[in-house]
Amino acid sequence: MIRTPLRYPGGKSKALRSIAERLPKSFEEFREPFVGGGSVFLYARQHHPEARFWINDFYEPLFLFWKHLRDHPEEVLAQVRTWKSTYSDGRALHALLTSDRGEWSEVERAAAFFVLNRITFSGTSDS
Repeated sequence: MIRTPLRYPGGKSKALRSIAERLPKSFEEFREPFVGGGSVFLYARQHHPEARFWINDFYEPLFLFWKHLRDHPEEVLAQVRTWKSTYSDGRALHALLTSDRGEWSEVERAAAFFVLNRITFSGTSDS
């Protein structure tokens, strides 16, 4: 089973079994207005592939991560790999990722959210 790639404060991965028991046995559409780390969404998507799925989140960096993971995963991964090969110093990478990103593309911002999620304490970030 595919699990969320994120560490997300308040995530539902540990409660997933209990949540899954409460989901309908079948449904046509699944809407999740605050996807967060995506554990419930990923579980439901894998167990109900025939359904339509709508996910969203108010936190823009997180929203961009899920959007571009869906639409441009190769580009997000390429950006992550570029930063990994360019920055051996974690502090320099963190400084880059938390700097003003006004000119960055959405894919770069999505990749920055993912990297910060993986290198910061408990996945918290100020991105």
